Amino acid sequence: TRRSSDLIISMNESSAYLWNSIQGKEFDKNNLVELLTQEYDVDADTAAKDVEALVAQWMKAGIIE
Repeated sequence: TRRSSDLIISMNESSAYLWNSIQGKEFDKNNLVELLTQEYDVDADTAAKDVEALVAQWMKAGIIE
């Protein structure tokens, strides 16, 4: 079994921003889209696609359920 402390995840600036913004909070994909559109010059459709991909990566890595 892999321990979470053995896992290294590489994040770009926006994914790291999102990760830091949600620590210790309940969140859903809509919250992530809102955070992206507020912080970066990106439209909601593009942000939603990015969030879908990011959440899939996080789930695959086992850092969210």
